Amino acid sequence: MKLYKTDAIVLSDSDLGDQDKIITLLSHRYGKIRAVAKGARRLKSRFAPAMQMLSYVTAVLYKSKRIEVDTFNECKINSSFLGIRNELLRLAYGYYSIELIMKCVHGAETPPFLFDLVLKILFLLEKIPKESLPVLMRSFELRMLTILGYRPYLAGCVECHQKVEKNRRVFFSGYEGGILCANCSKEKRGKLVSFETIQWMKFLRTVSLDKLANLKLSHRVSEELKIIPKSYIPHRVGEEVLSYTFIETVQALETEVETAKKTSSPSTETRVSWIDQE
Repeated sequence: MKLYKTDAIVLSDSDLGDQDKIITLLSHRYGKIRAVAKGARRLKSRFAPAMQMLSYVTAVLYKSKRIEVDTFNECKINSSFLGIRNELLRLAYGYYSIELIMKCVHGAETPPFLFDLVLKILFLLEKIPKESLPVLMRSFELRMLTILGYRPYLAGCVECHQKVEKNRRVFFSGYEGGILCANCSKEKRGKLVSFETIQWMKFLRTVSLDKLANLKLSHRVSEELKIIPKSYIPHRVGEEVLSYTFIETVQALETEVETAKKTSSPSTETRVSWIDQE
């Protein structure tokens, strides 16, 4: 066996026997790795704290020559991302980003800079304002798709290659892999989107991630950009990304809670008048 060391993000875990776990990692140098953490299911295991999904760790592993599953020798936590785990909505986005990697990345073919992108996204998920979470994730999706060779075609119509002009109707097709002009969309399925949304798609895959917290999107653009997780990505990977539905459920629940708080609490003027009466 060969011993090697790598930084990694914990993507998933599954039980192996009564005491062990198989951990899937996204590593900086070796792509996706599957490794056995012996005794990780025991309460006093030295591995257990580092085996949680979304943890950023430095792992020392034994490379097996005979099988595709390696073995943990050491594992140190660099960050457990408590800021993500402590808020349900942030956690939902964290799970979604991990599921995207699990579905889109296969084995050691992973480009090294994809690891850097995922790690940066997780650090931003901890601190970025909640209202900026959707635009952060759209930017992550577009960057990840570009890195993996699945970038949507936005330079012109996928069929006739006609350039997109501001005043013309534009359709976006997840199945076709990009935008369609009004003529070509007659025979192909696609969703009508604004020229502004196409411009945002181009911008979000290149803009500095640190600037996303200051970006403001219109409601229309935000809604139209959802075609990426709802249509484009499922067509590229061949299946739905289930945790995206979880995000929408959590967002709807939080909106209901906020609305209930606003309608149930008395206004400031009412509270002042009660005090005056006393």
